[in-house]
Amino acid sequence: MPVPLAGAQLTFVDAILIATFSAVLARVAFSDWRLSPGCNRHCSGAPFVVVAIAAFVVGGTSSSIPPEQIRRFGKLLASVLFFVVATALLTTPDRLTSLTRWLIVAGAVQA
Repeated sequence: MPVPLAGAQLTFVDAILIATFSAVLARVAFSDWRLSPGCNRHCSGAPFVVVAIAAFVVGGTSSSIPPEQIRRFGKLLASVLFFVVATALLTTPDRLTSLTRWLIVAGAVQA
């Protein structure tokens, strides 16, 4: 179900990632809820993200980057950074159990 957006095809997975990141950012910005500052979990992906962004920017200086490649790069970064969102949301065993049940139901519906 691709949707054209600025020359790239936004897929359903992209839309779900954008919605999830937006919801978490809104929750952090407009409530007293905070992301856990534990660097032991979140800092492992930071060097990869920094190097990837630097390589993308430097690679874009030599030639123009097509919108579809920008979408794919954004999807890669969103997938890597989704670990931060998942660890922030799955803080209790009850939440983890609930997510596991929903994933099982979603897999059964998809099948």
